[in-house]
Amino acid sequence: LLGRKHPFEAVLLLDSLVQREGLSLVERCNALYLLGRSYEALGETGLAKNWYQSVHELIPGFRDVAERLAC
Repeated sequence: LLGRKHPFEAVLLLDSLVQREGLSLVERCNALYLLGRSYEALGETGLAKNWYQSVHELIPGFRDVAERLAC
């Protein structure tokens, strides 16, 4: 959805995904990271950073989270 320029739809899908029980740590971090990317695409940088911070607390060094938090 992000690749097709539909960040709002991505937020809806990912929000329900992160509520699920049984996700592995990496699956949860991927979903949280993509929520950050979705909010970033919507121009909501504050919300995006909140999601990136959540990822950073779970797995420091995950993807490019540190760089995104530094912006």
